[in-house]
Amino acid sequence: MDFILSVIGYWGPTILLFSTVMGLYMFNGSIIKYYCIFQTLNSILNSVIKLIIKQPRPKNQKHIYNFEKKTKLKVMSGQEYGMPSGHAQSSLYSVMTNYYFTNCYFTYFSILLSCITIYQRYKYRNHTAGQLLMGSLTGIGIFYMGLKAMRYI
Repeated sequence: MDFILSVIGYWGPTILLFSTVMGLYMFNGSIIKYYCIFQTLNSILNSVIKLIIKQPRPKNQKHIYNFEKKTKLKVMSGQEYGMPSGHAQSSLYSVMTNYYFTNCYFTYFSILLSCITIYQRYKYRNHTAGQLLMGSLTGIGIFYMGLKAMRYI
């Protein structure tokens, strides 16, 4: 069970991406394009911030998959660094998008999945608590910037 939750936590941002798009399609389809645009900007911003700050990840990381280990792509995109957590940032951006849902089950699901994701990143020593907090706050901030920008687009 622990391994299953770890796998779910690792894939949490991707699951949230698809479930949020599905929820938006069901409840407020007019903003799917904004969600996708700002989710893309969210990912790009995460790499830029990591390349600027260059804060290392914790030592003795555990990995679920072999492809998580250092690759040339990870070095070029800044993913070898830990500040801010991209998993937390992406998850909280999706959680905040539940602002548009009228179904509380989507909200509960996304909050639970986000918590599992953040816990998995901490447990496997992929991020420190500070990196997870900053990733979460950055994701929330991107959501609010997108919300403001939508009024002018």
